[in-house]
Amino acid sequence: MKQRLGIACALLGDPETVILDEPFNGLDVDGIKWLRDLTKDLAKEGKAVLISSHLMSEVQTIAERIIVLAQGKLIADMTIEEMAKKSLSTHLKVRSQHNGVLKTLLEKSGAIIQKSDMEVINLQNIEMKKVGLIAKENNIAIFELSRIQPSLEDLFIEITEGKVDYKSE
Repeated sequence: MKQRLGIACALLGDPETVILDEPFNGLDVDGIKWLRDLTKDLAKEGKAVLISSHLMSEVQTIAERIIVLAQGKLIADMTIEEMAKKSLSTHLKVRSQHNGVLKTLLEKSGAIIQKSDMEVINLQNIEMKKVGLIAKENNIAIFELSRIQPSLEDLFIEITEGKVDYKSE
């Protein structure tokens, strides 16, 4: 209740910009849901809502843009989708009837193969729809075609690699 009361006090003057530092700390499940809804509602009203938090999973559920500062410098200002597209961890996972043949066809279409074996092909630089069309045109059954996207926490660790002051081992 103390955390909710502090947030309520911050909103009394109906500010155009709301800055919340670690707002999820100390909240129960209902409080977290309330805060998610509140921040979304404030944004819908046209207010700027800035949240500083170490709870990346909570930020991921509500944020439209992510701003990352490291060593006093701006290193990212983008949507989670934009971050994921730049990530080396984001890829398509394909399991098919003939992985070897499909791999060759996908490489000819510009796909970058991260991993390929009899079970699975992990690839980048190609749209999911194109993979499906190439497989269909070549009569190759697809058993699985999924996009693997890292969590915001994984993306944060990736973009701040070598740019943090303190790191635990």
